[in-house]
Amino acid sequence: MMQQYIERVNDPSKATYLHPKMKTLLAETHGVMIYQEDVIKVAHHIAGLSLGRADLLRRAMSGKGRSHEAMKKLREEFRIGCHERQITPKIADELWRQIESFAGYAFCKAHSASFAVLSMQIAYLKTYHPAEFYASVLANGGGYYSQAAYVTDAKRNGLDILLPHINRSEREHSGKATLIQLGLRGIGTLRSDTIDHLLKNRDEMGPFRHLGDFVMRVRPTRDEAEALIACGALDGLGKNRPTLLRNLRAGFDAYLNGPGPLAVDADDLFSHLKASEDWSEQQKYMTERKFLGFSPGTHPLALLDIPSDGLTPAGEMSSSCGRRVKMVGWAYSHKRIVTRKTRQTMEFIAMEDLSGRFEVTVFPRVYKRHAPILRGNGPYIVHGLIEEHHGVFTLTADWIELIETESAFNPIAREVPKREELSYPRDAGEALQHGSGSHFTKRAS
Repeated sequence: MMQQYIERVNDPSKATYLHPKMKTLLAETHGVMIYQEDVIKVAHHIAGLSLGRADLLRRAMSGKGRSHEAMKKLREEFRIGCHERQITPKIADELWRQIESFAGYAFCKAHSASFAVLSMQIAYLKTYHPAEFYASVLANGGGYYSQAAYVTDAKRNGLDILLPHINRSEREHSGKATLIQLGLRGIGTLRSDTIDHLLKNRDEMGPFRHLGDFVMRVRPTRDEAEALIACGALDGLGKNRPTLLRNLRAGFDAYLNGPGPLAVDADDLFSHLKASEDWSEQQKYMTERKFLGFSPGTHPLALLDIPSDGLTPAGEMSSSCGRRVKMVGWAYSHKRIVTRKTRQTMEFIAMEDLSGRFEVTVFPRVYKRHAPILRGNGPYIVHGLIEEHHGVFTLTADWIELIETESAFNPIAREVPKREELSYPRDAGEALQHGSGSHFTKRAS
């Protein structure tokens, strides 16, 4: 019915009416029952049910009150009413089939209109205030899709996204012009009291100058300080993240227990030590995703060494419509449904590559074969047929491969190393003694 409605909206000449009265009753929706009110009108004016019984039908087919038993009883009333009005069984059965197919997504007209207004408001905000719009969506934890999907979409629309930072971020994400500054609340391990203390101290005493200055003034827990460093919130203080983590583990207690050489106005104790080797882009992606839920940096597919030979980019699907192709995609949404007729599971997957987004349809036969790998982000190589529906191009899958990332992109495939798996200097003395090389390294097995 949805496809029928879209076709008739685009070409009103395709509208057909099963009964002459329906041309008047459903003129606005081109002969298709779209709203719950349409079902009431058809049941009352075509089948002769009282308005009370027609409303019972509305209740039985929608929301929490859905009842197959009630629908079964009302079907007989509906058929009897049609028969008494000289409506053929064929037309009566088709009308009931349409009512039943509509039952799964029935809304009243007021509810639909409210969503239409909201959709227009969102479209306006996204078009004319994109930075503020995306910042709000991210602060909400995402929407229909994950936060990572909206980050990629924002960047694709020309916005720059800055990591949280102790000297720039407020509590919430903020957006202006073409820039989004991520807020401190998005860092999962950071307590609300710590954020309040950080913001108040920064307002009163100015920006934080170095790691020791920050720890002395804000007094976070060790886990909070490590999370801030790992997600980039102390970038720009003169040291890279592994160096800051090394120094934190060596001097955390001393930072908290000053004064002395580590007092607020003193130079950073570790300023003369050689910096640890910086993390790779893969490691930064891994830690940002661990503590923020996403990474605003390099797209994960750009960090993988995937041969592009024979692959069709999402941005070129229109030129390959009707052809069988091979596409690579990073999945950010999985929607499984059960088909009405055969009661088999199928899946819709929203994916993206470096050129754009695309939808993959996985019908039951293909889903049954590949279900064990259809979870998480992938990435996947999908073989299938590109099809077009009302100007939208989709990929119908024939075969799906999971790209093994353990060797190609090891940091994403693993969790962030646990603290006990990392080799740190135990105290400031050890840090001074081992002043060269990296102390934030995986312990040899």
